[in-house]
Amino acid sequence: MKKKKTKSSFWSKLSRTFKKSAVIYGISKFSAFIYNAVSKSIFAKIFTSYDAVSAWAADSAIGHSFGERNYDENDKSRKVRRKISSAGENSFFISFIKNFFKGMLVLPMPAFGVFLFSVGVYDTVIFLLKKYTFDIEKTDVTDIIIGVALIAVSFAFFLSRKSLAQCVSESKIMRFVLFDIFNFRPGEIENAAARQASAGVSVSFVLGMALGLLSIVVSPFKIVVTIAAVIAVAMTISSPESAVIFVCLALPFLPTMMLVAIIALTALSFFFKIISGKRVIRLTLIDVPILFFLVLTVFGGIISKASSSVEKMLVMVCFMLAYFIIKNLIRSEKLLGKCVNAMAISGFAVSAIGIFENYFGSPSTVWQDISAFGDIKGRVVSTFENPNVLGEFLIIVIPITVAAAIASKNKFKSLFFAFAAAADTFCLLLTWSRGAWLGFAVSAVLFLLLISRHFLSAGILFFPAAFLGMTFASGSVISRITSIFTASDTSSTYRINIWRGTLKMLREVFAGGIGIGEQAFSAVYPTFALRGIEAAPHSHSLYLQITTELGIVGIITFAVFVFVLVQMNVSQIANSTLKRNRVMVIGVFCGLVAFLLMGFTDYVWYNYRIFLYFWITVAISASAVSVSKTMTGEAGDMFY
Repeated sequence: MKKKKTKSSFWSKLSRTFKKSAVIYGISKFSAFIYNAVSKSIFAKIFTSYDAVSAWAADSAIGHSFGERNYDENDKSRKVRRKISSAGENSFFISFIKNFFKGMLVLPMPAFGVFLFSVGVYDTVIFLLKKYTFDIEKTDVTDIIIGVALIAVSFAFFLSRKSLAQCVSESKIMRFVLFDIFNFRPGEIENAAARQASAGVSVSFVLGMALGLLSIVVSPFKIVVTIAAVIAVAMTISSPESAVIFVCLALPFLPTMMLVAIIALTALSFFFKIISGKRVIRLTLIDVPILFFLVLTVFGGIISKASSSVEKMLVMVCFMLAYFIIKNLIRSEKLLGKCVNAMAISGFAVSAIGIFENYFGSPSTVWQDISAFGDIKGRVVSTFENPNVLGEFLIIVIPITVAAAIASKNKFKSLFFAFAAAADTFCLLLTWSRGAWLGFAVSAVLFLLLISRHFLSAGILFFPAAFLGMTFASGSVISRITSIFTASDTSSTYRINIWRGTLKMLREVFAGGIGIGEQAFSAVYPTFALRGIEAAPHSHSLYLQITTELGIVGIITFAVFVFVLVQMNVSQIANSTLKRNRVMVIGVFCGLVAFLLMGFTDYVWYNYRIFLYFWITVAISASAVSVSKTMTGEAGDMFY
């Protein structure tokens, strides 16, 4: 005991001596002076006044018209809403899906085994008949693989006589996936689990036979995808929040049009929930510039130099609507945490693929100036098509993952997210994206400064050591970083020349813009391009591109949005007394800052998935602020 006391006393004395040293004392006082000066500056007053401005807007006539409303029994629109809601919920399609899945919950597990076995057998037999009896050349080996796989999987369902609901209710893994990850209500499944399993083997066999015979004209793969889609539709209709969490988790791995379908279905489900009074929608100050920008995007698709702009506009509007849906669905700390965790997990998966690609695959050299950077093996792209796009994704997700590691109450989760953040950072390095590096570096410094003023003292103290460490860093990394400022490779020269050509074009089109899309840009840009740089899909700058497409009104609207976004987050960070929520707000905010900084050197909205990811992150940011203000806590999790 004495040894421990002596040891503790030694370290406490050493700590006090260290803190009282003249150097540390001076640095600490200087840091406090800087923070105090900044907090009292005119800029601090401007950027922490979001609550006052928002309250004024909410009290205005327009604010009362569009703010959240609680309908009473005497509300004239209540009957209309009830009729619309009843028509939707009692429609043949919705009723069929609800009743079908309620029936499935009480079916015994062998019924599902019979179904899968029946589908697999008929699929396999039809494939063999096509290939060897009818000598049909156009047969896909995937068909028989699916058939055999279904037969193999079916045997696992014969091991239990319990109903599906009973198995799900008793399975820790299924409960974790459905209830903990995707936030489904356990009530309906537990109610079904209390009932006895009903017979349904004969019906399962007949249904399986019908689907198996359908493989004569439809590929088994499409049949399996259709079944999965029907299940996904039912889950989304039941809980649109589950679709939001799924998108946060699976976005890097899904094609654009599938994401469009999910967002559209989620919007439809959300709409019916609002009408039925099971959800509410509330417009806040930050929604105003976003809504106005959405309207400008619609006009940018209709009034354009290219007809293809309409198609692009529809996708962009769909993804921007995701902001309003997510912001109004994620209204509890628990749901917010699940979305953040899903983003962190998907980021780790993407990074793991990228790291594997670097060491065991073939990193691409397409986006690399070999003459200037021949010592670089290649640039990883992971699940994206371009290393810069991967960099755009990672600089958003890294601060969010770090925030998840700090905010988590579970030590295992904290350790996992810390490891994930390290993997994300390493993968970001392997992208060799200078714009992403620059955005990440600024956001990392901002993150530390916002977390605690002591990081400024630490930064001043350890800056010489960090600078010395940089001198011994990899020569490839150093040359890549310095090329940001020296334009030592053809990629930088190409980008600068595109900016020059775009600025020449803006002299003619800045008033109204040319419309959105690559074809609209390609139709006008070559006239103003520098010689040899006529072929360019975009301006390689988010802000130049917005100005080109939507004109001066578009870029002003976007600038107002960015200002309100910064104001909203800084106000919350400065005034929040909830530590975990404050950390979350800082993490999401720093991810957005990194992304917007990279936007100066690249058109970061070029990839549809990244465009959606940006608006999802903005929605998560607004939700984090809203959760802290309304203090809905766990009550909001069971809002439906």
